[in-house]
Amino acid sequence: SPLAPLAKLKAAMTEMEKGDSTLALVSLRQFLSLYPKDELSPAVYFLLGVNENERNSQKYFDQIIQQNQKSNFFEVAYFAMQNYDFQRSNYQRVITRNASIPHDTETAEKTFWQRANHLLMAESAYFLKHYDQAQAEYNLVMIEKPDDLSEKARIGKAWCVLQTSGPDAALPLFKEMRDDLLGENRLLADYGYATVQFIRQEYEEAIKYYPANANISSYPELNPLVMKSLFRSAQCYYRLQYYLQAIEAWNKLASTYPNSDLAVESLYNIADVYFRADHFSQVDSMSQLIIQRYPDHHLAAESY
Repeated sequence: SPLAPLAKLKAAMTEMEKGDSTLALVSLRQFLSLYPKDELSPAVYFLLGVNENERNSQKYFDQIIQQNQKSNFFEVAYFAMQNYDFQRSNYQRVITRNASIPHDTETAEKTFWQRANHLLMAESAYFLKHYDQAQAEYNLVMIEKPDDLSEKARIGKAWCVLQTSGPDAALPLFKEMRDDLLGENRLLADYGYATVQFIRQEYEEAIKYYPANANISSYPELNPLVMKSLFRSAQCYYRLQYYLQAIEAWNKLASTYPNSDLAVESLYNIADVYFRADHFSQVDSMSQLIIQRYPDHHLAAESY
């Protein structure tokens, strides 16, 4: 019956609405076994991609990319796959996949998901130190009426300027964004501005603007930014010879983000400060802490 595929999909959706996701996923997989060429199959692949665990989801998104490039789900599925690799620092794979997939270049105005993919491309190129390519991709994200994506592209372009033209060229760009942006992107601009000042050895100014104590309850994805801000703030204090403040910042980082590499480095730096001050009992305490918490880290071997 031509209605059978729709009935099967509706049954899976009903199971999902009831909270029985396991049975719903089984029904969706059965749909693909029974009706692999049905016009509803892209929607089923998409539902499986969204609801499966992250690793398994990729094969369903890939089916949409390979078989259903004209479907309404293509752009979202494509972004999901690109973002999966980007979050794992597989930047070259992001760029290579983009080159292997045909794209519609006739569309005058890019969709949100197309622009989001260009942002991933730009960030990937940046991390690979392909700054000209990154700039070109960031330009494809920009639109006349600013939104979150174009603001992030603007921030990314400023980082490219920092890398290619130096801190003095990047400083006014980050300063302008500090005045213009709000929320999450304001914190990103603050971090960029502070980093430029750090490079310029303006440590007092850098400390003022690193978002080391920012309230990011609404932006949990910014935890790495706060962690790096704490570390850089500690470095600023150290270079200004404010050693107690440096120790305090490194201690806060190590206690708040104990599983990060910067936590180990922070404890090691604290031990070094104590060593230079001839406080050898504190040096021993910090060394033992590093060995106990991070026995396999290379800094643990240096702490004996």
